[in-house]
Amino acid sequence: MMKYRLVVLAFCLGMFACSEEKSEPLPELPRVEVPSELAGQYSGQLPCDNCKALIIRSVFAADSSVSVVRTIVMDTMAVDTLQGTYEVSSDSIITMSLPNWRTWKFKRNAMGNLELLNNDGQVYLNEDGLKNELVRIFTMPKMRAVSDSGDSQKVTE
Repeated sequence: MMKYRLVVLAFCLGMFACSEEKSEPLPELPRVEVPSELAGQYSGQLPCDNCKALIIRSVFAADSSVSVVRTIVMDTMAVDTLQGTYEVSSDSIITMSLPNWRTWKFKRNAMGNLELLNNDGQVYLNEDGLKNELVRIFTMPKMRAVSDSGDSQKVTE
């Protein structure tokens, strides 16, 4: 039995010792392009004066409308949905207006995320020195075909 194990071990060592490893260069990966259009879904945490956290999930539509799901965390948590509009100025500043609540200004960074601007037009930095931004989510909600009534519906999976 011991001889059998030694023969198998020698055979395996011979196979590995004789194998020649060829290193080929890795293929070049295609560049990831950030879509240039603003329409899409974004999510992030923004500053809040009277709460522990303000979490925003927004959908910027191609028709300049925006839908925002706002989660306010205090001792309890409140979630609601707001509808508003956005516009892009000639200097590429994005202004999101949510009637009866607030207006924010953003600028896009190289990754396509929206960085919050302060009143002076500079990128807002929180107390830790970090930027507050809405991160772009690259998948949009799927839409069903237009119904007889002429409106479309979101499909959730």
